[in-house]
Amino acid sequence: MYAPVCASNGVQYSNDLVFLWAKCQAQDSESPNFSRKASNWKIAKNSPCEVKIEVEYEEEEEGRRRRKQ
Repeated sequence: MYAPVCASNGVQYSNDLVFLWAKCQAQDSESPNFSRKASNWKIAKNSPCEVKIEVEYEEEEEGRRRRKQ
């Protein structure tokens, strides 16, 4: 109940209650966070969303060049 959850919209929420609140807010047509898709949101997993690690190859290549010199 108080563990992080990953929602089907790809957002990680601090717990399921926060997710339900956000879903409710997103379904309110007068809310600035309104989303037509919110009614379909579900908890995808009862754990944090996976973190995607982006690697910047330019920085790695520069480091390799410096080591070679």
